[in-house]
Amino acid sequence: MPNEVLLSVDNTRQAISSGLRDSVATEHSCTDRGSRANSVAPKERALLMMEDRYRLLFERNVAGVFISTLDGRILDCNPAFARILGYGSPAEILARRAIDFYFSPSDREEFLSQLGTRQVLTNYEICYKRKDGAPAWVLENVSLVSSEDDQKQIIEGTVDDFSHRISLHSLLG
Repeated sequence: MPNEVLLSVDNTRQAISSGLRDSVATEHSCTDRGSRANSVAPKERALLMMEDRYRLLFERNVAGVFISTLDGRILDCNPAFARILGYGSPAEILARRAIDFYFSPSDREEFLSQLGTRQVLTNYEICYKRKDGAPAWVLENVSLVSSEDDQKQIIEGTVDDFSHRISLHSLLG
C-alpha cells in the first residue's frame, strides 16, 4: 500500500510528506465533492492522528527537545527544554541564541567541532547556563541533519538534566 502510515520514526517525515502530496494531488484532480471527501478524508485523518501523536510526544516529553541552526538560532523546543534552562516557556527560549546557554563561547565551539566531525553525539556531557546564571548539567544527544530543503544543516537533539546528581555528589564527596 503506497500511502500507508509508517510508524517508524525515521520514515515519519517521508510518510507525512508523501501523504500530503498525495492528498493535495487527489484534492485538485477530483471535481466531485463526495468523491474527494471519500478519497482524501482517510489520509488526512491518518496524518492528523500521526501529527497529534508526535506533537504530544514532543510537548509532554520529560527530556528537553530542541531544533537549532548551526549559527545558534533556536527553531523550536519543548516545555521541558525551557524548564531545564530555567525559562517559563518555549517562547522565551526562541527569543535567545544558543550561545546564551553556554558559560564560555569555547564550550559551544568545542560542541560544534565534535558534532561536525562525528555528525552524532550521544550522552555528550555539558554544563549549560540557566536563566538565573546557575549551572544546568545535561546529557545531550544530538544529530546534525540536513534541513527539509537540503540547503543547510540543523541540529536536532534532546537534553536530560542531571544537575541533581552533580549536587548530590558534591554534598557526599
